[in-house]
Amino acid sequence: MRIHSNKPQSVFRSEGQASQPMRLLPNSVNPISVFAKFESPTALLTPSLVNAVDENTGELVYSWLLIIETVA
Repeated sequence: MRIHSNKPQSVFRSEGQASQPMRLLPNSVNPISVFAKFESPTALLTPSLVNAVDENTGELVYSWLLIIETVA
């Protein structure tokens, strides 16, 4: 499985993890970590989408919609 985002410059896995496919264990909790880095507040106006895609079949495994807000 690989992680993809509609904002790859802002929501991503670490360099070491990005090149490695992830293995999911069935019937268990599989932690997935991503970094969120936004250079300007305007980038937060639209939600960020994170998809987990099966590397072999190309099928969508999971999808998350991230709505990130800042606190002044």
